[in-house]
Amino acid sequence: MELNAAIRERVEVINGKVMKRMGVSRRDLFEKYDRPALKPLPATRYEMALWKTCTVNIDYHIEFERNLYSVPSQLVGQEVEARATKRCVEIYLRQIRVASHLRLFGRGQPSTLAEHMPVAHRSHAEWTPSRLIAWGQKAGPATGHVVETILKSRPHPVGAHAVCQ
Repeated sequence: MELNAAIRERVEVINGKVMKRMGVSRRDLFEKYDRPALKPLPATRYEMALWKTCTVNIDYHIEFERNLYSVPSQLVGQEVEARATKRCVEIYLRQIRVASHLRLFGRGQPSTLAEHMPVAHRSHAEWTPSRLIAWGQKAGPATGHVVETILKSRPHPVGAHAVCQ
């Protein structure tokens, strides 16, 4: 504390002293040129971001650090820019943000927004495993059991849904 106070005093003396060559003090130059040019700090803190150019896959997702993030399905095959911060991944097409997701950590995790899906996929996504099982049980308990077995046996849910429907 005492050292900081001593340094502050010394800095004040140095900044107030008139410089020989210029005939003016550092403080006077600051007040004349620098202070009028100062602007307030931004309201939000600067956040580091990683950028990556990606191509939208046929499943309307891009891959960023081994996780998948959806974009509007109309962008399949197009090149987009992904911007990732600690908390989110934003996807831009020609400098316009087209999607935003919470950032995923790990591997192979998908983040899919329903509004990015084509209409046919949206209706298909409404058929959750529990809804499929209930649908099968309406035909009979054995059918419900078969649907449940199929869902558990398939590694990819879309393949299981297709077989059950």
